[in-house]
Order: sequence, then structure tokens, then C-alpha cells
Amino acid sequence: MAKWWEYQPWRRKALIAITWACFGSSLAIAAYVSAVQHGKLDSSFSPPISFGAFTVRIPVGWSANLRTGATSRLDATEPSALKRLNRPRKLLYIYKSLSPGTTLNEFVSQEPSLSARSILQQDEQSEEEEVTIAGHPGFAYVKAYAPIFMSTPIFEYIGVAITPQGQAIAVKLICEGKPSEDDLPMLHTVLDRIKMGQ
Repeated sequence: MAKWWEYQPWRRKALIAITWACFGSSLAIAAYVSAVQHGKLDSSFSPPISFGAFTVRIPVGWSANLRTGATSRLDATEPSALKRLNRPRKLLYIYKSLSPGTTLNEFVSQEPSLSARSILQQDEQSEEEEVTIAGHPGFAYVKAYAPIFMSTPIFEYIGVAITPQGQAIAVKLICEGKPSEDDLPMLHTVLDRIKMGQ
């Protein structure tokens, strides 16, 4: 192959232009694919629902039931047509307005449905993981337990956060039976769709 100084000036400029054109087109394709993927994710969620100081989005097709009070709850149930591996899944959003300065651990200990139960298996999933919900730091963890009246265990994937003003939110993805590898990514996707209200 000829050395670069052996090429005519017009040929060197043409090769540089072709190289930049290839780089630019690959960058444009990557941006297009990313936009399409992001659009698919957003289209699989409902329009924003006002929930306390936050707005949340539930998966399209899931039925929702909102209960307000001292502690507001939004239940979303996966329709039977969408159930994967015949495993019913539910989302439970919990919102509570607490006094400013309340810590995450205080919120979790005050809310009975978030407190720890006996862990069936100790593995890397049962450890806390730092997450960000609506721009506020929080953590996510997994609870597993076997109710007396059921033969299959229940896994709860939980994410919680609290604002400095004491606006606390928690999300639980409740799954029956053996865990699926898409359960934890689904919780992260749901947490990413939570925003501060207007």
C-alpha cells in the first residue's frame, strides 16, 4: 500500500471525506436506533398519572386502582393475557408525606409492607442497591418469602426514595414463583418513569 505522502492531494482529501462520512453515518444510525428503542419503551407505558408529589406511569394494559389517604396506594395488576410463564405480577406504588428530615430507613420501618421478612435465599439480589427516583437518591432491594397458604414463594422487588421535604415514594413489583431475569430490569424501568409532579 502506498504511503500517505505518495497520494495526490485531491485523493488524500477524498479519503478523509469518505472516512468522516462513514463515521458520521454510523453515528446517525446509532442515534436513530437509540431514539426508536426509547420510543418503544415510552409507548409501552401509560400517560403520566398524578400520585402525591410525583407522577408515575404504569405499563400499558395493566389495570390500576388508586386509593388515597394518609398513605396513598396505586395498585397495578398485569392482565392475564400478558402474564409471563403463568406468573401473576403486580405493581404497588406507595406515597406518604412525612416530616422533613425523615430518613429512608425510618420510612421503610414505618411502612409494614416494606419492612423485611424472612429471606428464603441469600444471594447478590438480596443486597441493597442504590437507585435514583425522580432525581432523589434511594435504594432497591429484594424480599422473598413463602406464605403458609401458598406452595410457591413470592418475590418482591422494591425501590424507595424520599425527598428532603419528606415526600416518600416506594414501588413494589410483586411476583409469584421462580424469579425471572426480566423482573429486576422491569423495576428499574418503572422507577425511571417516576418524575416529580408539577
